[in-house]
Amino acid sequence: MARDKTKKKITDALYYKNNKQKILDKNKIYRDKNKDKVNSKKAEYRKNNRKKLLEYQLQYQKENKETVNKKNSLWKKKNKDKVSFWTRQRYYMKRGAGGKHTIEEWTDIKAKHNNTCLCCKKQEPEIKLTEDHIVPISKWKENSLNKDYGCNDIQNIQPLCLSCNASKGNKLI
Repeated sequence: MARDKTKKKITDALYYKNNKQKILDKNKIYRDKNKDKVNSKKAEYRKNNRKKLLEYQLQYQKENKETVNKKNSLWKKKNKDKVSFWTRQRYYMKRGAGGKHTIEEWTDIKAKHNNTCLCCKKQEPEIKLTEDHIVPISKWKENSLNKDYGCNDIQNIQPLCLSCNASKGNKLI
């Protein structure tokens, strides 16, 4: 029996070697036609093998520190807006500002106001819009009675340029 398995492995490996591109093309066609099925199988596998995958990931990172660091560094350089956004979100969370919003919500609110600073009326790209808390984090507790949202929810965010945001400080406008 063991001999038959070994022979099958050799036969399969030889077949794959001789027909590699044909097999890869066939598999790609199947994946394209059955995206939902393939994605649900992947999700199920990840769910059932979370610990194994985490161990693999940690081992890979340990063995390939330099490659991982380069890859992360490149990603951060290409995605400065995301890194900056997440850094600010973490900062607000650590300050105890309740609520949160997404990058998409921030982009939508900028678009809603035509990428314009609400104070000086200048538009991007002439200026860089920043997130301003309408009710500042430092004054949230005393001004947040009867509000259904947190300090860092999108309802309390407005687009202001850096200059206007800095001059506003912690005032209510």
